[in-house]
Amino acid sequence: MKITVDESPVGVGKTHRAIEMMTGIKGRYVFATERINTMDEMVARIFDAARINKTLPTIVKIFAKNGRVGNVARQIADVPHTTEGNDHVIVLISHEGMMSSEFDGFEGWTLIVDEVPSMFAPHSYRTPTDVAFFEENYTLAPPRRREWR
Repeated sequence: MKITVDESPVGVGKTHRAIEMMTGIKGRYVFATERINTMDEMVARIFDAARINKTLPTIVKIFAKNGRVGNVARQIADVPHTTEGNDHVIVLISHEGMMSSEFDGFEGWTLIVDEVPSMFAPHSYRTPTDVAFFEENYTLAPPRRREWR
């Protein structure tokens, strides 16, 4: 899974750029947003951009209060299977949903994180390529124990 986080300031067009990419380049995307109350607006924006780009992506919204059976992490885990054979998919999830998911089976997908998630998230995150990426690009060492005085 390719992960993209745009850390540009608020109001400079991050979401617009992401929508243009997701609708202009066929692929399988997961778009993580901080606020679920903007998902319907996002769907409308995606449809508008898709019409301009002459594409027709399948759009899936997943959040806790959408009336679907099963918890959010299970719904997210099912996406690769339920959209199998579709070459253009955009899945909208919340940051919370992203943090509760492991993304097994999402090889070849692109995760786009809209806005940087809270630094106080009490979860650890791991994808199969994390260790290889950091080993290839950084010199890793065990954390040093810090004594507080």
